[in-house]
Amino acid sequence: MEFYIHTTLKLIAGLTVVVILFRLMGRKELAQVTPLDMVFVVILADLFAGMASDSEVHVGRLTFTLLMWGFLILVIERIKRSKKLHQILEGEPKIIVKDGKINKELLEREYMTEKELQMQLRSKGIFEMEEVELAILEISGYISVKRIRNN
Repeated sequence: MEFYIHTTLKLIAGLTVVVILFRLMGRKELAQVTPLDMVFVVILADLFAGMASDSEVHVGRLTFTLLMWGFLILVIERIKRSKKLHQILEGEPKIIVKDGKINKELLEREYMTEKELQMQLRSKGIFEMEEVELAILEISGYISVKRIRNN
C-alpha cells in the first residue's frame, strides 16, 4: 500500500511542477517549438517518468530535480535573448530557394532531399520551383514561401 501512496504523491508533485514550469516558460505555438525546446521537453519527460517509477526516489528528490531542470531551462531561455547566443543555440532561418533556384548546399547541410522540399512547397500550393521567389527554411524546420507575382 505504501508503494501506491508514494507513487501517487510523486506523480501529483511532478505533474504540478511540470505545469508550473510550462506556465513560467510562456506560451508558444507548436509550430514555433525549436529543436532546443524539444530537447528540454524530452529530458523533462524522461526525468519525470524515470523518477516517478523508481521506488528508491522520494517526492522531495523528484520535485527538486524537476525544479532544477526547470530553472536551467529558464536560465537558458533568458540567455538566448542575446543575439549571438540565440544564433548558436537555436540557429537562424536560411534561404533555401531564391528566384526558383534551390540552394543545394544548404539542402545537403540540413539533410533534406529535394523531394522533401517539394512536398513542403506543394503543401503551400506551389507545384513548380519557378513559382518561388523566396523560400526560407525556418529554425522549426517549416518553410516560409514568397511566390513570384504575376502581373
